[in-house]
Amino acid sequence: LGLDKVLFTQQEKTRGQLLELAERVGVHAAEVPMATRNPPPLAALASGAFDCSIKAVAGIDRAFEAYSCLSPAEECELAAAKARHWTLREGIRARHIALACSDLGTYGPLLENAFARYGVPLFLSQPEDLLQKPPVAAVLGILEALDGGLTVQGVMAWLKAGLSGISAADRDRLENYALTWNLRGNAWLRPFTLATTGYGGTAPGEAERLARLEAIRQCIAAPLSTLRDSLGQCTTGSRYAEALKAHLEATGFAAAVEARMAVLERSNRPRLAMEYAQLAAIVDGALAQTAAAMADDPMDLHTFTRLLRLCLSQYSVDTIPASLDAAVAVPFERMPMGALHRVIILGSREGLLPAGTAGSGLLSESERIRLEGAGIVLTQSAEEMAFEAQSYIYRAMACGTRLMMTYPQVGSDGSECRPSFILRRMCALAGITPRQASGAVSAARLSAPVPAFEAACRATLTPGDPVAQEARTALSHNPE
Repeated sequence: LGLDKVLFTQQEKTRGQLLELAERVGVHAAEVPMATRNPPPLAALASGAFDCSIKAVAGIDRAFEAYSCLSPAEECELAAAKARHWTLREGIRARHIALACSDLGTYGPLLENAFARYGVPLFLSQPEDLLQKPPVAAVLGILEALDGGLTVQGVMAWLKAGLSGISAADRDRLENYALTWNLRGNAWLRPFTLATTGYGGTAPGEAERLARLEAIRQCIAAPLSTLRDSLGQCTTGSRYAEALKAHLEATGFAAAVEARMAVLERSNRPRLAMEYAQLAAIVDGALAQTAAAMADDPMDLHTFTRLLRLCLSQYSVDTIPASLDAAVAVPFERMPMGALHRVIILGSREGLLPAGTAGSGLLSESERIRLEGAGIVLTQSAEEMAFEAQSYIYRAMACGTRLMMTYPQVGSDGSECRPSFILRRMCALAGITPRQASGAVSAARLSAPVPAFEAACRATLTPGDPVAQEARTALSHNPE
């Protein structure tokens, strides 16, 4: 664990629990001290980020670099450009490159886009809310729409899952009409006769618009009406599960998922396609589990919907990389433990490195201490979560042979950003200052076909841009 027991609070807690367990079962436990050796430069630099007694770290050379970027999008493009340079010019395999960030919800799509443009395979590994995934949202959505009285919000939440067979354009038309007249309940099941323009009277083409809306209504009214009648006859958990499963089979839920998977495969998104297959299997398993556990328990639709949502929330989805040789982008707690040659930490700004932790909950610190002293195992306190987050960051910074950190000057919401105290501390220890990324990104665009083509297209609009002119000249001599 090293000498910093504060930084490794969770590891110390686990050690204590193991020693207590060994004593309880009568097994001899021995602590073997770690062999003393000089840590690698990056490990020493990472330790110094959290140890103020360290004043400087020697021997860093090119092992650590820092960049100031204009935005998260430029951070991701710089990371993709660096990864391409390392793989093509330095012989680094993509699987030996790891990217870590506390906010993959924001950075994930930007990274996928940037790495695709620069031709570097990337695997995005992050925990996601399974209940928001389209296959699960479609199943829960129609139940919650019926349970809520077929409000506009409930019905549209079901349709926006994208598996009802309604196109996005038709869905938007239907939503505008439903919001105009605040449709609810049986209004979805009766023919549409109200004006599409609201109370302002009709406009040219009114008959065609209303006919189109009526055709859309008929597509969704049949499954809504049929399922409502089936669920209305149910009184136990198993009957509700059987009725819902029969509805999914009748409406072609499995075929809709397979069609979406085919679209994702064609658009070069195999990871998401595999995820859809897992989600469909999870829905089927959750219905079987709910039917078995609540076979004869009396309940209403609201209770069944809540229980099914709870059951589905306990599942998780994981996928393996489609390619064995791919860079990996992860939150800090998922950082790979294997040998890494290059590590990139994105979003090294205040508030994100480290990310904020939740409050300590109902118990005060003194109450927690008394309960833990009585042998009661509690969840982590806010202080323990903060130290655990720092230990994850330390591991990410120390696990590679070279480290690059970036921070945005402006966040995704337009707010001004400052570099994290960890980044400032590491730059001070290494004796460097963050470099501006704009020049490096502009030059790197010539190394990949897609960014080079984009730069060449800008040559006409920006004749004074030397990179755009160079890209245009290079591509003019390359007919392919």
